[in-house]
Amino acid sequence: MKILGLNPKDFYTGWPVQSDFGRELYRSPALTFPVLKRLLPPGHEMRFIEGFFEPITMSRYLEWIKWPDVVGFNIASSYGAISYAVAIAQIRRLNPKAFIMAGGHHANAFARRWLDLGVDLVVKGEAERSFPILIDELAGGRHFERVPGVVFKQDGEVVETECAPFLENLDDSPLPDLSLINFEIYPCLIDSRGGHIGSIETSRGCAFRCKFCAVPGYWKGAQRYKSTGRVMEEIKRLEEHRCHQINILDDGFGNDADRLEDLLAALARHPNRLNLNGFLRVDTVLKDQSVIERLADGGMRAALLGFESVNEDVLRKQFGKGMRVPPTLSDLQAMYRRFKKNNIMVVGVFISGHPEIQPEQETPYAVARTVCDDPRLADYMPFPGALGYAELAEKYPVKDMFFHDVKLPVFPWHNVEAFRFNLFNVIDAPRTLRMLLGPAQYRMYLLWSHRMLWPKFFRLNRMKLRDFWLLRNKKKSANARQEQLMKYYLENPEYERWLDRQTDRVWF
Repeated sequence: MKILGLNPKDFYTGWPVQSDFGRELYRSPALTFPVLKRLLPPGHEMRFIEGFFEPITMSRYLEWIKWPDVVGFNIASSYGAISYAVAIAQIRRLNPKAFIMAGGHHANAFARRWLDLGVDLVVKGEAERSFPILIDELAGGRHFERVPGVVFKQDGEVVETECAPFLENLDDSPLPDLSLINFEIYPCLIDSRGGHIGSIETSRGCAFRCKFCAVPGYWKGAQRYKSTGRVMEEIKRLEEHRCHQINILDDGFGNDADRLEDLLAALARHPNRLNLNGFLRVDTVLKDQSVIERLADGGMRAALLGFESVNEDVLRKQFGKGMRVPPTLSDLQAMYRRFKKNNIMVVGVFISGHPEIQPEQETPYAVARTVCDDPRLADYMPFPGALGYAELAEKYPVKDMFFHDVKLPVFPWHNVEAFRFNLFNVIDAPRTLRMLLGPAQYRMYLLWSHRMLWPKFFRLNRMKLRDFWLLRNKKKSANARQEQLMKYYLENPEYERWLDRQTDRVWF
């Protein structure tokens, strides 16, 4: 069989700012399909297209989707739901015999809706144990009830099989097949050697139980780790592809202090210069701020810190974030100064818009900029599967979260703050100057963010203006606006015909 892993083109981008701008900003190669290729039984061929980043014309893209017998998607978030749905409809029109399967957080949370939109089968959880069995069934009798952890329709009824147990040892997950990645679309801009950006997963899941996060539910509240030796082997393989910047994809790098120390010691002994980026909980650092020096010695150049709020009550009550070390603003500012002293850039993530947070409890931009180099605000998104979702959905009218755009309010009375907050980030001249005068990763991060932001802003057309005014129409409910937007893209034959004619277009 011919199998195509596909991250589709960004058919719905949003305007004036792309909702999924973080994906562009923290550009990293996906590892799902490189791992799946290692699991592929003999006799099958797999290819992969990163349509979100790959500058290929529409005509070439359409040739690709006509090639496979099987198409696989990894659907992670609500921001990209429309683009994936458009891609599925395209495959159904142009390659109707193709079998379509999907996995990922979003596909798991909305499995039945994806089946209704044209997906043939949804894979739940991790695929190491189910994928080889699934491929054998696709090539043979197609008795999907024998495959662990899948959802599909049989005689019009939805069938869901029991998931296989998680891998006891994450080292048993195969090494990614890096030949599937086009590293040229991931340039490393912070190292004089040039080269590329690579990705690495050193752990899977998270042991903490924050109410806003879907990760604990998805991974059953567990966090499993690869051994230090396995991590170093993957780094070595990435260096063979001239990956001089490595982004750590863990949901909580450093959650286990003892394991972190062992890994940092191995990274510090590594003979080559490393440029690592990763996500850390704030209390991981507050518990022992000397870890900042060890992170720097191990090659950490940028840290994405989950602040969420600088208000301890909000963290504890509304966000359910059990902080091992309760933060004060002065502690957070001191921690930031220590990161700066060690030339580690800090990107700070904050959350706004929980219905039980008072306006005076929100974190204003003027405060957020004192604890990090690059403050970013996201609106509170109660996602099905997140630990706090059921409680909020019972008490408040929550927007349907199958799709989301930052211009849509999650709750009827919610004023969308993220756009205004992040606009301050763009026009903050002292912050811009500080980053331009900082180390290479500071400058290149700033320049890259503007390089990605402005072309998308000026890449304007009639459809984007239509979408913008629809999403800003406060006379309609958020669900009504969302439903109308999805109809524009998924139920309009004129759009389908227009899309297939865009043979020379690269970006949308």
